[in-house]
Amino acid sequence: MNIFASCDSVYFLEHSDAFINSALQVGYNPKILVINPTREIKNLNNPYVYYNYSRLQSKSFYASNRFFAASNFLTEEGLLITDIDCFFLRKMPAVKESIGLFLRPYERHERMKVAAGIVWLSGDTASRQFIQGVAENIYNREDAWYVDQLALYDEYKKLNTPVFRFQKYHMDWTFQEDSFMWTGKGNRKYKDVIYLERKKVYEKL
Repeated sequence: MNIFASCDSVYFLEHSDAFINSALQVGYNPKILVINPTREIKNLNNPYVYYNYSRLQSKSFYASNRFFAASNFLTEEGLLITDIDCFFLRKMPAVKESIGLFLRPYERHERMKVAAGIVWLSGDTASRQFIQGVAENIYNREDAWYVDQLALYDEYKKLNTPVFRFQKYHMDWTFQEDSFMWTGKGNRKYKDVIYLERKKVYEKL
């Protein structure tokens, strides 16, 4: 499975080692797109890293860029889009559906009804149309935080195909040992001792 994340140079230096090493350990093929890379990053010549450049440098743009770029990395093998501050404890079961989303229908606000930290695309026509729609939806909105989640939810409502529903054990921010992937939501990536200790393990691989 191809795993895809996008970030700036600062986040790359903070999180890429754990992301790449944990993905490789479970048999995934990691791909990271670094936006506006520094010379230090480019000099690494890392085979799992790609680059692009943009005059836009807002926090929300950096969060959304993976959805703009996903089509360029999507193949028949499929693509799992994640955050860069995640790492993988074990390999996830194969997803048969064209699209996989972390749906949260219980949330009050539409910007929270889909979590953007994990999105599956199988590479078929339905998944390609979906991610293209997400990118266009983001582009046509005002640049703001959570714009990616609003776009994902908008395009989800248009679907007439079954969607795989990721659960908390697929993308876990409470750090349970039986989960497939841990992600550092908010300040957890800097303060949670359990997350940080496991992250160090993967960084040293």
